[in-house]
Amino acid sequence: MSCSCIPRGISTYTGTGYGRVGFNAVYGMRVGDPSAVAYLVLGDAAQDHGDFLVYPLQPPPGMGWPLAMRVNFNADRISAIFVYRTDF
Repeated sequence: MSCSCIPRGISTYTGTGYGRVGFNAVYGMRVGDPSAVAYLVLGDAAQDHGDFLVYPLQPPPGMGWPLAMRVNFNADRISAIFVYRTDF
């Protein structure tokens, strides 16, 4: 899938729903990787919520809605990766 609203480095589109788009791999992180990978890749800009991280994304020019990437954890592993509109 190619879309200007999705950051470079994202691959393996898994579907949509409720204003979000799911992926199996983003920026070198993959579902199933240790949670430490997400912390290293996203760095200080990621907001830690315990069992998930939220990383703000810059929307492309001409798109007025805010975007974020959420990385969910389960048993210290990445269990899901989503890009979504934060105003939903």
